[in-house]
Amino acid sequence: MATSAPLYEQTSQYRNWRFSPEKLHEIRKLTNQAGIERARRNIKAEENEQQHREAATPAIPAKPEGDINYLSLEDELTL
Repeated sequence: MATSAPLYEQTSQYRNWRFSPEKLHEIRKLTNQAGIERARRNIKAEENEQQHREAATPAIPAKPEGDINYLSLEDELTL
């Protein structure tokens, strides 16, 4: 009598969302890098928008790019 795979192993969740530790690390690394790049683009866009705004009050000076500490992959795992 042949035994079939457990029901969970027949699901799309099992097939599509099961990762080795190495693959999961790579996905997290790429996602972290993409998030940092997106944040940098958004900060730059906000700075450009503030420069073009005509406001009665002066804008709050932005931090220089080098002063911004983004979360590292290790920081994210700690959280």
